[in-house]
Amino acid sequence: MTTPMSDEAKKTAMLERVRAILAKAESERELGHEEYADECTAIAMRLMAKYGIDEALAKARANVKATPTNRVFVIDEPYAGTKVLLLNAVAKALHCDGIQLSTSGPKTRYHMFGFESDIQMADMLYTSLSLQMAGAVATYRIPSWLRGRQVMAEKRSVMLGFISAVRPRLEAAYKLAETEADDTGTKGTALVLASREVAVKAALRDKYSSIRRTTTTTTGRGVGHGRAAGQQANIHDRGEVRNRQAALSR
Repeated sequence: MTTPMSDEAKKTAMLERVRAILAKAESERELGHEEYADECTAIAMRLMAKYGIDEALAKARANVKATPTNRVFVIDEPYAGTKVLLLNAVAKALHCDGIQLSTSGPKTRYHMFGFESDIQMADMLYTSLSLQMAGAVATYRIPSWLRGRQVMAEKRSVMLGFISAVRPRLEAAYKLAETEADDTGTKGTALVLASREVAVKAALRDKYSSIRRTTTTTTGRGVGHGRAAGQQANIHDRGEVRNRQAALSR
């Protein structure tokens, strides 16, 4: 006799499935099977987006009043300001929003607003992509004649190139998941998601009534290298790649 899975069990099963697909993507890329690795990565990203969309639609059908939550992410130096840009790109792609908080010392804080499942997925994606961004920095050959701040600018340019490539890929994955939800005959998908996005932005405004938008520029030559790495990026959270973080501090 079988019994229906609880919502928590379904969530755990989905996360394990995503992790397995991402591990497969990573192993295939290490073997040089780039096309297959990209297919696995696309499937994993779409599943992440689909999970959040399905949850939103289920609550809407059940007339469950869902409200946004929030979480403060603490980001370590070096290059914390640039890492925040990656986190913000991931947040926006998953229909969250946030603001970088004024801070002093060696850490930067980012206050993210969104629905809990979306924030959880954003956390997973950011962890994975920050490791891959560090890997892109590690493989970039910085000209030997650069010194000091010039080296820092070069590394930062790689990171910015990586972010610029990853952002549209994440947005495309979410849009595809939204289209697939519509194809299943679900009515009002866009309306439900739009209302949630309005709620998230309202929660951010309620907390921070005055928000100043900024732009980012770079003077380094590594943008192209970083962009190419971002276009190849896998989304994973495997522990054995965490040593790549050290690349940003060398």
